[in-house]
Amino acid sequence: MVVGTLYNKIYKITRKNILYNSLEFFNGNRNVNAKNVQRLIEAIKESNLLPICPLLVYYIDGVYKIVDGQHRYTAALELRLPFYIVILKEPYDITLIGRLNSNHKNWRLADYAKHWANQDETSNVYGKYLEYYNENRITHGTLIALYNRTHIRLSHNGGNKCFKDGGLVFNGLIKDHVEDRLYKLKQLEGAALNPVLKGAILRKQQFQGAILTALNNKSFNFKKFLQNLYHARHRFNELAKTVDMIHEIYRIENLRGRKRDG
Repeated sequence: MVVGTLYNKIYKITRKNILYNSLEFFNGNRNVNAKNVQRLIEAIKESNLLPICPLLVYYIDGVYKIVDGQHRYTAALELRLPFYIVILKEPYDITLIGRLNSNHKNWRLADYAKHWANQDETSNVYGKYLEYYNENRITHGTLIALYNRTHIRLSHNGGNKCFKDGGLVFNGLIKDHVEDRLYKLKQLEGAALNPVLKGAILRKQQFQGAILTALNNKSFNFKKFLQNLYHARHRFNELAKTVDMIHEIYRIENLRGRKRDG
């Protein structure tokens, strides 16, 4: 079956090829970021997508220079793996580097959720996840942490990867935990008057993380915290760090009598 006209070729470059260690970078390109290279190395170890992600190169004055893919190239060299190149036929254009770099965009957690919700084997779990997300003032980081029944930071270190790989799990215990925490977060809407909690704060991951941290503390009295918050002067709208918000939560919880107005 003819699918179109052959326009270009992809060349496999092995360690025996003279080009393996001789590709050059453009001076105008971004510096190679070591963290990006390390992330690529880990990704390639899990699933080598180098064959379908060729480097784009120009052949200029006897030298092959990378227009797009310098991080993939560096990762391939460190792993001593073959890489693949496409030699651009278009006239040389230095502005192509910036356009390619700026057009590249990493998948967000929302993109992974949508992707897995549209796959037959994971549609039910990720579809329910998206229901929770769309019906609540919740961040993806917070919701994934709820599913994992862990701290947001710990979820980010491990749970996010599982989420991205389509490994989200949903069962009765998780359902009860998620819905309990979402209900408590929703109770915070309108719970403060001095001043009113801003919508941006209610949806802020640092604030949600602070509330979840307190809720995971068995000695924390959420009902008392809510009652005190209604009367107390709070500083949540001014705070940015999770640790400061946690201190403010416990301060308000421990208020008594007239001290609520302080």
